[in-house]
Amino acid sequence: PLYPIKVGVNENVRSALAITSEAQAQWDARVALRRLEEAQELAAQAALTADARVSLEERFDMYSEKVLAEADALADVDADAAAQVYSDFTASLKAHNDILANLAAQNGTIVRTEINKLRARIADKTSLAASTAARAEAKVAARAQADVQTAAEGRMRAVENKVAEARARIERMNADISASVKADVEAKLRLAEGTMVEARNNITAGAYAQAFGKLQLAHSL
Repeated sequence: PLYPIKVGVNENVRSALAITSEAQAQWDARVALRRLEEAQELAAQAALTADARVSLEERFDMYSEKVLAEADALADVDADAAAQVYSDFTASLKAHNDILANLAAQNGTIVRTEINKLRARIADKTSLAASTAARAEAKVAARAQADVQTAAEGRMRAVENKVAEARARIERMNADISASVKADVEAKLRLAEGTMVEARNNITAGAYAQAFGKLQLAHSL
């Protein structure tokens, strides 16, 4: 009964408190992802109906489009921040798509059909985010060499922190994670760390734009 207040009042109040373009994009991304989390909860209970999926999908679409428009505008004034928004949002979309794929395999035909319709919409937004992110990366690369170096070195620190955070979280959840999930996560972390090594070599060689692009990939992983 309180759900309309959550989405119609509470989230709008929180949105109004975002004081920067980056904060606004990050908040709208959070709201878009909440709709996917709600869909996942319903799917886990075999309760994702067509009406519920359409309602959640509409809100997911609306906020996803806001995120991409805000990040695109942000790229003109702060391409680094825009690239960060794209990276976070794209990675989260891929993670939610994986979760929904697992839930689809566990459900009957009716719920599976609704999940797969939602996954198709997520795929569309992921593809669109990737193409618009490329524009932000191009804007970083087109900047003065010193600025690109600063951006690459800053992103390196961000990725190092993100990998450390991921490893700490996995350690805390160790007893609750299956062997197959651990193996998958470890493989992705190793790939991210390997990409970071390549980026460090690029930075050493002065290829800062290449380093920035690789660090975007590492952050997403």
